[in-house]
Amino acid sequence: MVYLVILYNEHVQMIISLLEGDDCLGIMTVKQAAEKWSVTPRRVQEMIREGRIEGVQKIGTTQVMPDDTQKPLDMRYKGNSKV
Repeated sequence: MVYLVILYNEHVQMIISLLEGDDCLGIMTVKQAAEKWSVTPRRVQEMIREGRIEGVQKIGTTQVMPDDTQKPLDMRYKGNSKV
């Protein structure tokens, strides 16, 4: 049983390291989204938790999304409020 858990964890880590490379098959991690959108990874996680980012999937403990995902408007500011 312990052997299977180790293999699973190694497999997940391998997938995560592949995702963090430049050739990531059309998906991006929370860290990559944060860099692309000029926000912190924590802010991206909060937007995911609030349901404001579509297409988010979980691989192991890593959340990924399509690399063409647009940054949601920041509803904390009046200029971005819904009319």
